[in-house]
Amino acid sequence: RLILLADAVDEQGLPRVALALPQQPNGHKPPLVLFPSITAALQAKRQIEAQA
Repeated sequence: RLILLADAVDEQGLPRVALALPQQPNGHKPPLVLFPSITAALQAKRQIEAQA
């Protein structure tokens, strides 16, 4: 899932994009991975989905 983080802005004042990874089997909260752009986040999401 892609998330815009309004509290984590980049140098241009725009919200950073994060990808929420799937929840871990051990029940830990899923990590957020920050990306410099929506394009980069979408590419990472597609790669993760292709590996699943």
